[in-house]
Amino acid sequence: MNKKGFTLIELMVSIALISIVMIFLFQLLNDLNYNANYPKYARTNQVNRAEIIKNIQAELLDNPIVRKPELHVESDYAYIIFDFASGELSRSKLTVKSDLISFDDKFSFKMDSGNEGASYDYNHIKIEMFPETNSQKCQNSQNVLGTRIKKCMKYVYYIIKIPVSTYEEATNIDDIEIFLIEKSPDSINEENDNIYNFNYIGEMEQVFTAPRNGKYLLEAWGAEGGVANYINNTSGGYGAYSTGIINLNAGTNLYINVGGIGKNPSEKGVLDGGGYNGGGDAYCRVDSSGCEVAGGGGASSIARTSGTLNSVSSGNLLLVAAGGGGAGTTKDANKNNPTKGGSGGGVQGLNGTTSQSGNSIGYGASQSAGGNGLNIGSYGLGGSPTVSNNVNSSGGGGGYYGGGSSSGIYAGAGGGSSYLNPSLTSETNYLKHMTCYKCSTNNSDNTRTISTSYSSNFPTSDVSKTGNGYVRITYIG
Repeated sequence: MNKKGFTLIELMVSIALISIVMIFLFQLLNDLNYNANYPKYARTNQVNRAEIIKNIQAELLDNPIVRKPELHVESDYAYIIFDFASGELSRSKLTVKSDLISFDDKFSFKMDSGNEGASYDYNHIKIEMFPETNSQKCQNSQNVLGTRIKKCMKYVYYIIKIPVSTYEEATNIDDIEIFLIEKSPDSINEENDNIYNFNYIGEMEQVFTAPRNGKYLLEAWGAEGGVANYINNTSGGYGAYSTGIINLNAGTNLYINVGGIGKNPSEKGVLDGGGYNGGGDAYCRVDSSGCEVAGGGGASSIARTSGTLNSVSSGNLLLVAAGGGGAGTTKDANKNNPTKGGSGGGVQGLNGTTSQSGNSIGYGASQSAGGNGLNIGSYGLGGSPTVSNNVNSSGGGGGYYGGGSSSGIYAGAGGGSSYLNPSLTSETNYLKHMTCYKCSTNNSDNTRTISTSYSSNFPTSDVSKTGNGYVRITYIG
């Protein structure tokens, strides 16, 4: 009897052990099946994820941006636009499709979807800011007349989150997270309160009231033209710089309109995107596959009477710093000859460029006429296409006279011209003048033009401007 009992218990234990082994073997076979089918693409995607982060992170941390990135979500992909603080290539584009991530034409990574259909979830990309990391750094400098000023820069940290979705949870592929830094002008202060700064604050006029009798140095920077697609060194034209000296009585008002950067149209079939204060609008056809055109940059102007540039008579204008023309995109096969908007000029605005035959550029404006193009620029206004044109077109830069609009996505619009009122004066060691990017020079007193090969988002004397325009007035005695 005891023998049989012992055998029964032994049998029960054996069955239990066999069950445990079977469960273990089942899990092992399951894992082996997973390892045979899934890890190859899972590991590939994790490696790609690491490479994406490493490569894009290097680009973004080495080149601080000047504003929060712009996220655009289309029907079958999304893209993010980055505006950098300096450099010849001032913007870049990160494109996210369901199976592909690319950064300009520098590198791209394809998703290996495997058996579980892994993909990049471009519809739920997030760009988040870390408020606790905001900081400001300042340094002493001086303006063109040697007046001491303090330049302050703002630093903000962002994270871009690109989700990865799968049909099952087994792959557990991590989301992509990219960190970047915004570095932008925050303030410019002068130790004895003699400097007055006017940043772009939207489509709004600003007023300066002279606090005392005396001489005032006027400086203005026009805004940059927009860009639809930043690949292959495509860029909008840079804003010009204008400066001169004027005598004012205490209580005199000057009316300031700071140019806004050109942008992409808000939707197809709509005239839109021109920067504030004269930037020409852009237009993309309803049947276009994309919307690769952009508006012209607005001019920055200082006048004795109120009103945007095109509504103020030339006799009441004191100075104008022209905006740059808008640009579309560059054809890959012609990336060594990229599409660019013409920069805002001094005596003469610069022409746009094209990267594809059959597309027509917009031309720069002069001191007496707007630039030619699909639509000619006019006094105070960059050329804007019309709906009836039914042509993909970027807008001309604003200016004393505006640049002409372009025709086709592979062509840039013309830049506007700048202006100096004859009543502006010069000093012994300082001549009133205009400065523009790689432009023709001029030595006449009222149209004196200097060429520069530098551009910056920070308003710097005799340096062309990226981003929005700027105005500065300094009391000099």
